Amino acid sequence: MLGLLPDTLGADADITFGEVTLAPGQVVPTHSNGHAEAIFIAEGTLRLWRPGGSVELSAPGAAYFPPGEAHSIANLGAEPARFFVAYATGGHEKTVTSRLLPDTALESGANPNTAPSTGLFDRWAVAEDMVSWVPVEPSKGMRLRCRYLLEPASGTKEFVIGTAGVDPHLHYTIHRHAPAEIYHVLEGTATIYVGDDAYEVAPGDTVYVPAWAPHGIDTGDSELRMYWFYTLDACDGTWAWEPLEPVYSTPPRRPLETGPRRGCHV
Repeated sequence: MLGLLPDTLGADADITFGEVTLAPGQVVPTHSNGHAEAIFIAEGTLRLWRPGGSVELSAPGAAYFPPGEAHSIANLGAEPARFFVAYATGGHEKTVTSRLLPDTALESGANPNTAPSTGLFDRWAVAEDMVSWVPVEPSKGMRLRCRYLLEPASGTKEFVIGTAGVDPHLHYTIHRHAPAEIYHVLEGTATIYVGDDAYEVAPGDTVYVPAWAPHGIDTGDSELRMYWFYTLDACDGTWAWEPLEPVYSTPPRRPLETGPRRGCHV
């Protein structure tokens, strides 16, 4: 796995985030982790196994594996498959460790796609187009929108993950919230503000937002499309959005005049 967060974060990060590429036919063997895990497929088609069931999922789509549960992943296609993997590491144990298991560990248990639901859906794998866009800031309508792919209401209590779209020349209000967050840019360019820093981002860049850090976005001439991830294990599960400035659409000034900013790629 290629780590996509700066090494300087060290043990302070509430999220471990990386990128994995599987060759055609390559398999991630059956294993379990001590942390909750989510993946987002950027390219290709994967077969995902959990005890009692499996699903075929193509890009763009997301899946969830609870902590301690056996799972396996295989590339079914004729081309390489690429996906992002995130672990919720906001608790006391920051180091992600995996334990290899026999394939028979996938045979026990109820199929998670058909088992009686204890939540709204207990959804563990979802294609992006299964989920509707919703506005992030109602005053900006669908110009600033997101899709909630997986969240506690659908059975993923440790995190909230989704995709987002931001129209050109739009300002995403400087705000903060209890969970740490990552943004990973899929398409477009923008300036992402975190605290006193400003990052000029392009496809492939990842930005880490610590818990309660002020952050927001200004887009330029292109639409911005991102994958984003909240971790909830270091807070009480509250992820309310708190604005830190008046809500406006077109940036008339540099947001949050809190000190010098520097532009860089993450």
